[in-house]
Amino acid sequence: MGALAVGERTLLRYTREMESAADQAAVTALERSGQSSRGLYEFLKILADEELLAADRQDPYLRSHPITRERVDFVRNFLAKSKYTDAPPKREFVVMHQRMRAKLFGYFDPARTLQIYRDNDNSVEARYARAWAYSRAPNYPRAFALLDSLLKDYPDDPYFLESKGSLYIEAGKPREAVPLLERAVALKPNEGLIRTALGQAQVGSERPELLKPAIENLEVASRNDPENGEARRLLAIAYSRNGQIGMANLAEAERAAIGGRRAEARNFATRAMRDLAEGSPAWL
Repeated sequence: MGALAVGERTLLRYTREMESAADQAAVTALERSGQSSRGLYEFLKILADEELLAADRQDPYLRSHPITRERVDFVRNFLAKSKYTDAPPKREFVVMHQRMRAKLFGYFDPARTLQIYRDNDNSVEARYARAWAYSRAPNYPRAFALLDSLLKDYPDDPYFLESKGSLYIEAGKPREAVPLLERAVALKPNEGLIRTALGQAQVGSERPELLKPAIENLEVASRNDPENGEARRLLAIAYSRNGQIGMANLAEAERAAIGGRRAEARNFATRAMRDLAEGSPAWL
């Protein structure tokens, strides 16, 4: 038992050291990019308030993370000597955060969104939030009107293009989504989720000439985001419609593997191997 306890404490000490190294890396990265660590400090204070047991009642050697109070003290001491302590957040990051928050509010809490972001608020954040809130109703005409107003102001914004394309898919109009999502992919070619949406629109359009580009887009999305199970689901549909049953089963096998469904993955992989050329990359 003594040997096991020593081993456990040694492992936990290693993980605590890794967490401390992560905190050090965070403040170093912020400092090098001319940003304040105050946000990290305030965030850690919130975590400290949420600790279930008072820090003085916890054994620090039986934790996988440093006691939050110690992390707060570390960042506080760093702020005391940082030359960027009072530096305001960079404008582009503020805008990105506002848009992210607006979309999350609109998607998950539509009723509250329409109370917070009133109709007389024409800011980008407010229009974006209301567009997603109305789409949940669903009230697509109002959602599309708001997105059109945003695209009028920002015609080359890939995320507004993606949003409108995604709503067309939800509304059962995938063909209308294709050109919007093609533009979005051209602007952000490495965004796996946008490529997945384009592949979904192309598959949903049920146009045979779009199956090949759909497969190409979904393959890229899968490579860029190995945990993207939705891309594999759509790949399986596209391959099946294109007559590539072996590849369809492979995509289903990969999707099952991502989801931790090992028996299902083995079943689809066995089927795939029967149809794929032995020794080919897909067979391997």
